Amino acid sequence: MEKKLAKSVGGRRRYGSGNLWWMKGDVVSDDFLIEHKFSDGKQFALKESTLKKIFEEAIKEGKTPMFVIEFKKYGLRGEVYYANSNI
Repeated sequence: MEKKLAKSVGGRRRYGSGNLWWMKGDVVSDDFLIEHKFSDGKQFALKESTLKKIFEEAIKEGKTPMFVIEFKKYGLRGEVYYANSNI
């Protein structure tokens, strides 16, 4: 799914992004740093700290942060863009 997302934004996957301290985000493009999460259920618990993390990392890289949640069972994808660094 991340490969498809990366293609849709003209970016690339960051393999091992959760394992490597220096490789932030799951997908990166010229404009965006994207955190991509999945849910097999009907809901996804989103914490402020999760959003804040990707937003701060994106700002450090000079990118617009994007948070994408996919609900695999329903084929739905929700995207959150945030351009203000005052989170």
